[in-house]
Amino acid sequence: MLADAGFDASDACKRYYAAVVRPPSLRPGRDLRMRLIRYFEGIGTERGRKWRCADSLSLRDFLGLGLRHRVPDHSWLSWSRPQC
Repeated sequence: MLADAGFDASDACKRYYAAVVRPPSLRPGRDLRMRLIRYFEGIGTERGRKWRCADSLSLRDFLGLGLRHRVPDHSWLSWSRPQC
């Protein structure tokens, strides 16, 4: 549904990215998918989520990552997580 709605192609947030200060942001669709994976897989750490996504071909396909693409680094995932 996200792909059909054009959610992944959205550049609406691009002007808020700060590529000079920190690594470039993820596309909103990929970020949401990474968060869903953490929730549904019951993964407690960002390193665990990165490892799980890198290890699973089905999750790589869900994220839209080819075999040659890198999974987002765990430090970026930790930095972007809301602090509650």
